[in-house]
Amino acid sequence: MEARCLIGVFRQISKELDKQLKRRINQEDLPVLVSHISLFYILPSNGDHIAFNQLTDRWEISKSSLSDILKRYEEIGVIYRIGCPYDKRVVNFGMTDKGMAIRDKLNQIEDELLINLMVDLNQKERRTLESMLKRIS
Repeated sequence: MEARCLIGVFRQISKELDKQLKRRINQEDLPVLVSHISLFYILPSNGDHIAFNQLTDRWEISKSSLSDILKRYEEIGVIYRIGCPYDKRVVNFGMTDKGMAIRDKLNQIEDELLINLMVDLNQKERRTLESMLKRIS
Protein backbone atom coordinates (compact mmCIF):
# COMPACT_ATOMS: atom_id res chain seq x y z
CA MET A 1 0.00 0.00 0.00
CA GLU A 2 2.83 2.38 0.80
CA ALA A 3 4.26 2.17 -2.76
CA ARG A 4 0.90 3.17 -4.20
CA CYS A 5 0.80 6.16 -1.90
CA LEU A 6 4.28 7.14 -3.03
CA ILE A 7 3.25 6.86 -6.68
CA GLY A 8 0.31 9.12 -5.86
CA VAL A 9 2.74 11.64 -4.37
CA PHE A 10 4.85 11.56 -7.55
CA ARG A 11 1.73 12.05 -9.67
CA GLN A 12 0.58 14.97 -7.54
CA ILE A 13 4.00 16.63 -7.72
CA SER A 14 4.06 16.09 -11.49
CA LYS A 15 0.59 17.58 -11.96
CA GLU A 16 1.45 20.60 -9.83
CA LEU A 17 4.76 21.20 -11.63
CA ASP A 18 3.05 20.91 -15.03
CA LYS A 19 0.43 23.44 -13.94
CA GLN A 20 3.05 25.89 -12.67
CA LEU A 21 5.23 25.34 -15.72
CA LYS A 22 2.35 26.04 -18.08
CA ARG A 23 1.49 29.20 -16.12
CA ARG A 24 5.09 30.48 -16.24
CA ILE A 25 5.44 29.69 -19.96
CA ASN A 26 2.30 31.71 -20.59
CA GLN A 27 3.53 34.57 -18.40
CA GLU A 28 6.81 34.69 -20.32
CA ASP A 29 4.89 34.45 -23.62
CA LEU A 30 7.09 31.58 -24.80
CA PRO A 31 5.91 29.86 -28.00
CA VAL A 32 6.39 26.40 -26.47
CA LEU A 33 4.02 23.67 -25.39
CA VAL A 34 4.85 21.94 -22.11
CA SER A 35 4.87 18.60 -23.91
CA HIS A 36 7.56 19.89 -26.30
CA ILE A 37 10.04 21.19 -23.72
CA SER A 38 12.24 18.10 -24.10
CA LEU A 39 13.06 19.14 -27.66
CA PHE A 40 14.86 22.23 -26.35
CA TYR A 41 17.10 20.04 -24.17
CA ILE A 42 17.80 17.44 -26.87
CA LEU A 43 18.80 19.86 -29.62
CA PRO A 44 22.44 20.99 -29.35
CA SER A 45 22.90 24.63 -28.37
CA ASN A 46 26.47 25.12 -29.52
CA GLY A 47 25.65 25.71 -33.19
CA ASP A 48 25.80 22.00 -33.86
CA HIS A 49 22.90 19.93 -35.15
CA ILE A 50 21.37 16.47 -34.76
CA ALA A 51 19.91 14.07 -37.32
CA PHE A 52 16.16 13.53 -37.50
CA ASN A 53 16.51 9.80 -36.68
CA GLN A 54 18.61 10.60 -33.62
CA LEU A 55 15.90 12.99 -32.45
CA THR A 56 13.21 10.31 -32.74
CA ASP A 57 15.38 7.84 -30.83
CA ARG A 58 16.33 10.24 -28.04
CA TRP A 59 12.85 11.73 -27.60
CA GLU A 60 11.11 8.39 -28.12
CA ILE A 61 8.47 9.94 -30.36
CA SER A 62 7.04 8.79 -33.68
CA LYS A 63 8.54 10.20 -36.87
CA SER A 64 5.21 11.68 -38.00
CA SER A 65 4.65 13.46 -34.68
CA LEU A 66 8.22 14.75 -34.65
CA SER A 67 7.87 16.03 -38.22
CA ASP A 68 4.83 18.10 -37.25
CA ILE A 69 6.53 19.46 -34.14
CA LEU A 70 9.72 20.38 -35.99
CA LYS A 71 7.76 22.08 -38.76
CA ARG A 72 5.93 24.20 -36.17
CA TYR A 73 9.12 25.41 -34.51
CA GLU A 74 10.96 25.86 -37.78
CA GLU A 75 8.16 28.13 -39.05
CA ILE A 76 8.53 30.45 -36.05
CA GLY A 77 12.33 30.55 -36.32
CA VAL A 78 13.20 28.57 -33.21
CA ILE A 79 14.98 25.74 -34.99
CA TYR A 80 16.56 25.27 -38.40
CA ARG A 81 16.86 22.39 -40.83
CA ILE A 82 20.00 21.58 -42.79
CA GLY A 83 20.65 18.80 -45.25
CA CYS A 84 23.63 16.50 -44.99
CA PRO A 85 26.12 17.19 -47.80
CA TYR A 86 27.20 13.53 -47.85
CA ASP A 87 23.79 11.85 -47.77
CA LYS A 88 20.73 13.55 -49.24
CA ARG A 89 18.44 11.28 -47.20
CA VAL A 90 19.70 12.70 -43.90
CA VAL A 91 18.15 15.88 -42.50
CA ASN A 92 19.70 17.59 -39.48
CA PHE A 93 18.19 20.09 -37.06
CA GLY A 94 19.70 22.71 -34.83
CA MET A 95 18.56 25.54 -32.59
CA THR A 96 18.59 29.18 -33.62
CA ASP A 97 19.56 32.02 -31.29
CA LYS A 98 15.84 32.48 -30.62
CA GLY A 99 15.61 28.80 -29.64
CA MET A 100 18.62 29.11 -27.35
CA ALA A 101 17.03 32.13 -25.66
CA ILE A 102 13.90 30.04 -25.07
CA ARG A 103 15.99 27.23 -23.58
CA ASP A 104 17.73 29.73 -21.27
CA LYS A 105 14.33 31.01 -20.12
CA LEU A 106 13.10 27.42 -19.60
CA ASN A 107 16.18 26.73 -17.46
CA GLN A 108 15.41 29.82 -15.38
CA ILE A 109 11.77 28.75 -14.96
CA GLU A 110 12.86 25.24 -13.97
CA ASP A 111 15.21 26.65 -11.33
CA GLU A 112 12.40 28.82 -9.92
CA LEU A 113 9.98 25.87 -9.78
CA LEU A 114 12.51 23.63 -8.06
CA ILE A 115 13.30 26.29 -5.48
CA ASN A 116 9.57 26.70 -4.78
CA LEU A 117 9.09 22.93 -4.60
CA MET A 118 11.92 22.46 -2.11
CA VAL A 119 11.45 25.65 -0.10
CA ASP A 120 11.02 23.71 3.15
CA LEU A 121 14.19 21.65 2.68
CA ASN A 122 17.63 22.67 3.85
CA GLN A 123 20.60 22.57 1.46
CA LYS A 124 21.70 19.05 2.45
CA GLU A 125 18.15 17.69 2.07
CA ARG A 126 17.86 19.30 -1.37
CA ARG A 127 21.11 17.72 -2.57
CA THR A 128 20.07 14.34 -1.18
CA LEU A 129 16.65 14.51 -2.84
CA GLU A 130 18.12 15.56 -6.19
CA SER A 131 20.71 12.78 -6.00
CA MET A 132 18.13 10.11 -5.16
CA LEU A 133 15.72 11.22 -7.88
CA LYS A 134 18.50 11.17 -10.48
CA ARG A 135 19.46 7.64 -9.41
CA ILE A 136 15.94 6.26 -9.86
CA SER A 137 15.14 8.08 -13.09
